[in-house]
Amino acid sequence: MEPHYVNPFISAAVKLIKKTTGLDVAKKNVYLKKGKESFGGCGIVLDIEGDLNGKIAYEFSRGMLMQLSSRMIKRSRIEVADHQEFLKLLKSAMAELGNLISGRAITYLQETGFNCDITPPEIYVGQGVILIPDDMTTFVIELQTHYGDFVINLALKKIPQINENGEIEQVELVTNA
Repeated sequence: MEPHYVNPFISAAVKLIKKTTGLDVAKKNVYLKKGKESFGGCGIVLDIEGDLNGKIAYEFSRGMLMQLSSRMIKRSRIEVADHQEFLKLLKSAMAELGNLISGRAITYLQETGFNCDITPPEIYVGQGVILIPDDMTTFVIELQTHYGDFVINLALKKIPQINENGEIEQVELVTNA
């Protein structure tokens, strides 16, 4: 396993959820699988582009997302006028949380020499949504909080580089075990 690609996402999630919600987060389990479908609930998917290409998918149960988002909104001291506005803020908070975690992890990766960017998040709801295609190996990172578990799915490929001899380096699958 290549922990130096996975650890930035774990570290970013633990630190940012604590900062934005006050909740403690612990790593529960990390394993590999081919592709990834949603287990139900909701979440977001972002693409990574640059020296590393691939996808990041965050999965939350509805209850977990409500707790995280509500705590983010309260800590931000945002006033909510009605239920529709609150639902809109929940979606925005979910997208912002994914952006924050991904952005912090990408910063960590950039500090180790990888030049990468993330795309805007896409929100999904429901079970069986294809988050990562079956042809990609996925790190499934299970994290837990007092309010329940959530999952970060990470599938990355290293883009070939040209070495000092003008030769193309071999492409390695970042998620090799």
